[in-house]
Amino acid sequence: MEAEIKELGGVPTIFVDGVPKAPMTYTGKHPFLGSYYQPRLKIEQYRRLGKAGIEIFFLPVDLGDPAVIDLALKDLDSRMKSLLSVVSNAKVILRTFLSPYVGFANENLGEVLTFNDGSTTHYLRPGYAGLLDGNIPRYTFASEAWESVASDALRRLVRHINNAAYRDHIIGYFIKAGSCGEWLYWGDWDHSKYTIDYSPAMIRAFRRWLINEYEGDVNKLREAW
Repeated sequence: MEAEIKELGGVPTIFVDGVPKAPMTYTGKHPFLGSYYQPRLKIEQYRRLGKAGIEIFFLPVDLGDPAVIDLALKDLDSRMKSLLSVVSNAKVILRTFLSPYVGFANENLGEVLTFNDGSTTHYLRPGYAGLLDGNIPRYTFASEAWESVASDALRRLVRHINNAAYRDHIIGYFIKAGSCGEWLYWGDWDHSKYTIDYSPAMIRAFRRWLINEYEGDVNKLREAW
């Protein structure tokens, strides 16, 4: 099975084996293993969705904690088995959530979001990031430590899928990070007082970008800035 996204009539469209698919899909919520529990969709609900003509399903898999990835993959296997038992033609895009485990911040203090006043804990709504404690710092997208952990997790997922009996039903991976998967943080602190990100990791990444963007030429940098 070959899947791709390309324009059809000026609109981005999912094609499977060259055939455009209707934009109606089912999206499952994340179980947030280890912190939150999200009830599983019942098989009868899968059946009803299939009868209604839904072919494409987004199913979640939480890869943030290396200690429970095996559990997450077994959970995915179980949900795929349930889905395919009643919707045999289901095509699945995996919603892979990569926010790291809670202990990541304490283990990588230079790899967490830092506000303009040097603080790492001005959060007002920790639930936005699937957390219970607003004093837990958030990882920065510039973190090489997080990138390494996330990359290893993705490789484990792809190897698992490639060896799974249902591999031909997987048509894509939807890579998620940030508060709710949009690769950003929002609405979780007083934006009239604080801005992000001033972490050592982000400063290093910004310096690398400047060097690449202006070819290491300080005169080009000064002209642009």
